[in-house]
Amino acid sequence: MNKKMNKLALAFLATNIIASTVINEIPLGTQAAQLIAATNTADKVAEAKANFHGFSLSADATSWFAKIDEKKKSDYQYDFYINGSFAASWYVNGVSPYANNSTDGIDRIVSQGHTFKEGDVLTATVTIDGTAYEVGKLSLSSYNDAKTAADALFINNDTTKGIKDSTTQAAIDAAKVLANKVTDTTKKAELTKELTLAQNILNAKANFHGLSVNTNATSWSAKIDEKKKSDYGYTFSINGSYAASWYTDGTSPYSNNSTDGIDRIVSQGYTFKEGDVLTATVTFDDTVYEVGKLTISFYNDTKTAVDALFINNDSTKGIKDSTTQAAIDAAQALIGRVTDTTKKAELTKELTLAQNILNAKTNFHGLSVNTNATSWSAKIDEKKKSDYAYTFSINGSYAAEWYTVGTSPYAINSTDGIDRIISQGYAFKEGDVLTATVTFDGTVYEIGKLTVSFYNNAKAATDALFINNDSTKGIKDSTTQATIDAAQVLVNKVTDATKKAALQADIAKAQNELNTRNAEATKQAAATTSVNELFINNNSANHIKDSTNQAAIDAAQAKVNLVTDVSKKSGITSPN
Repeated sequence: MNKKMNKLALAFLATNIIASTVINEIPLGTQAAQLIAATNTADKVAEAKANFHGFSLSADATSWFAKIDEKKKSDYQYDFYINGSFAASWYVNGVSPYANNSTDGIDRIVSQGHTFKEGDVLTATVTIDGTAYEVGKLSLSSYNDAKTAADALFINNDTTKGIKDSTTQAAIDAAKVLANKVTDTTKKAELTKELTLAQNILNAKANFHGLSVNTNATSWSAKIDEKKKSDYGYTFSINGSYAASWYTDGTSPYSNNSTDGIDRIVSQGYTFKEGDVLTATVTFDDTVYEVGKLTISFYNDTKTAVDALFINNDSTKGIKDSTTQAAIDAAQALIGRVTDTTKKAELTKELTLAQNILNAKTNFHGLSVNTNATSWSAKIDEKKKSDYAYTFSINGSYAAEWYTVGTSPYAINSTDGIDRIISQGYAFKEGDVLTATVTFDGTVYEIGKLTVSFYNNAKAATDALFINNDSTKGIKDSTTQATIDAAQVLVNKVTDATKKAALQADIAKAQNELNTRNAEATKQAAATTSVNELFINNNSANHIKDSTNQAAIDAAQAKVNLVTDVSKKSGITSPN
């Protein structure tokens, strides 16, 4: 084919013009036909390039990868070369001579092992009408790759600014692998120096275990790994001015040092104010690198302490169960140090809310439902009944209230001298939820909750019939027909058939044992009476009556024989 035609067609590829569209406007003839053929070739090359998704190398440059669009992997054959020598191919029938192939679902990945060196060139070609066209190329520059990797360890890729927070030992090790491939000794030395710096800074940061300020912000401490305290010297500054040092010989000018067995602790007194900045630095090659920093923010510390009083650190959700007066007092102490009046007012408002909720919870002595679940009661400390108003709801619907003026709409209130008791009739069913809330600044906070569970109540009442509340044991001496009947009433309210059946079995066991005990008691009483009647004044300490005969004795013996308790039987027949 005419090479000029090829060049013309390929030139179209450098534009946004579709070559075949232009050719369609050219009158047919020999040259036109050649141009059409060349254009078809150019279109195929363009398509093959679009289907080819590029080269990459492994981190250690010991293998290469080529990606071909998985959906179009059968459109073209690709040949791969290293420095102009054949390396492998991808065939349209799905095989890849001299290479592996796999897929990630998006691309067909052809891969092959090869130890690359500086300047190696990896190319991909397709052959159309006997001519090879390059569709991909990767030139290996060990220095450039290593330099990029080394620079990437530092902030803004600048070695004077310290390493990034994201720099890890693995990242440094990977950069070292690349640096080892560089053959230019001068460039390799530069890279080695840069990587040594990164390693030293990383080590110094890893050995440094942080800065802290005491609760009242009158001293600071720095912790250095005790086992590695002699590796690096550290300098400490406050607001950019020198404060103290830690030397590798174990001294700490202008500061104290001690150990807890884990860390070497360097400490110094200083009265901090809002916004003060405490830093720890190390110096390498006369350049100072920061390895630790603490900005004093009384507001942030206080905000954290105040927020921690609330559920999910959210003041709209009420205080945590773990919030105590001590926690509130500790937060209050921190508020006193905040200098920004607006922020201080916000924190004070939030803390006042926490205090009010805690007080309201402390004053509230709980919710209860009566035995047959036909009424509820709430108890409020009698001495503090006027401090807060409480609203009571059942399943989210308003039920009643307690007002600080001493009234309770829709409910009765009385006192036992300890608590103010608010009560109201209601026929509860399984799963009903009774809640008590208080309202501050238009937000409702729950301070008491009771979920009605007939099963739990019935289980407790049933278990209480038995020794140690264990139904595998016998009934208690205190178990009576009345206590069994009361438990039965609660069992009747249980709706879960399986649970109800288990409780009913325990009730039946208790009833049988009580019946047996009562029957035995009746037999013992009858036997005792019959024996006593044999004696004068019905007293076995006396002689027998003149009327006592063998028949009377036999009748008494028959009743004694019915008694099953051996000790009781013995007591009846041998009273003295």
